[in-house]
Amino acid sequence: MPRKRGKRWTASGYDRGLKRKVHLGTFDTRREAAEREAEHALSTRPTGRETIDSFAGRWVRDYPRPRLSSNTSNAERIKPLMRDLGGVRLTELSRPIARAWAMKHRWALPAARAMYADAMNDGLVDVNPFANLRLPGSEGRKRIVALTEVELRGLADQALKALAG
Repeated sequence: MPRKRGKRWTASGYDRGLKRKVHLGTFDTRREAAEREAEHALSTRPTGRETIDSFAGRWVRDYPRPRLSSNTSNAERIKPLMRDLGGVRLTELSRPIARAWAMKHRWALPAARAMYADAMNDGLVDVNPFANLRLPGSEGRKRIVALTEVELRGLADQALKALAG
């Protein structure tokens, strides 16, 4: 957003390479400054042709996590994304499609979110469509009912009879 500095207007934009805001120039009118900022935003917007399939295929290797088990898990969890949306460009995955996919593959969502976060950090995409989806949480162990002592003894007795008989 252009800012007034004395009688003139300044324009600024974000530089992904430097990971900071940069000065784009000083202009006589607000309109000129806004146009420069818009040009900058369009020129720095990712327009890569890389597909989800190609990025996911190298993601675990190029962006390894400290633990081997995390890398192994991520490689497995990203397979459904590659299978279902592999041909889609990274930049073209919409939030509604990502949400629909995540609803079917809840267990794989953390890996997909992490993969897109790495792509975003490298400037391959503007946004992470898997971030902040606000999906309903799991009930966990909320509805589990533990066996009573009597039920447990009865189960143990049946097991002993099965072994003996």
